[in-house]
Amino acid sequence: TLRQVSLKIVNSCNLRCKTCGQWGETGYNLEKSEDEIREIVPYEIYRKMVDDLAKISPFYYIWGGEPYLYPDIVPLMEHMKRRNGLVGIVTNGTMMAKTADRLVRSGVDMLMLSVDGVGPVHNEIRQEKRAWEMMMEGLDAVLAEKRRQGSVKPYVNVLTTVSRDNVGHLEAIADWGADKGIDLLTYYYSWF
Repeated sequence: TLRQVSLKIVNSCNLRCKTCGQWGETGYNLEKSEDEIREIVPYEIYRKMVDDLAKISPFYYIWGGEPYLYPDIVPLMEHMKRRNGLVGIVTNGTMMAKTADRLVRSGVDMLMLSVDGVGPVHNEIRQEKRAWEMMMEGLDAVLAEKRRQGSVKPYVNVLTTVSRDNVGHLEAIADWGADKGIDLLTYYYSWF
């Protein structure tokens, strides 16, 4: 029986993180054409797929690029939840603040948030001077909505790729996560 559906929802991303196998220093998307990068599956096709799979209630694992660049990401997750799916999304968090209420209300199960360090370390690896601040705005909005709506979901799983740039900062990430009330912290080896 099918248990998981993994959707690489977009190729595009708004960051250029050093450790990323897609957009980093040696990322495979760097060689692709703009047309190929921007190509997406229309919402109606995903909606039909979700309807067709509703009877087995799979876990939808949504990733990218940056999934929030998919124009209908929130309606798609809401539809997955209405059709009894389990939903997890991997995001850099820079674009989720404005949708935090819907993310919580729809019952998205897992928010997997990519974090490479605390503050300036994160920004340096992400190669964006405000990446940490934008991510924190989104995370704080989600955590506030969870409290406001009395929900334990989405569970927040911080994903950290261990690299030469953050290896000395892993304990700081763990301390920050504990202070923030993160549900799970996952360290990955950099294998790209």
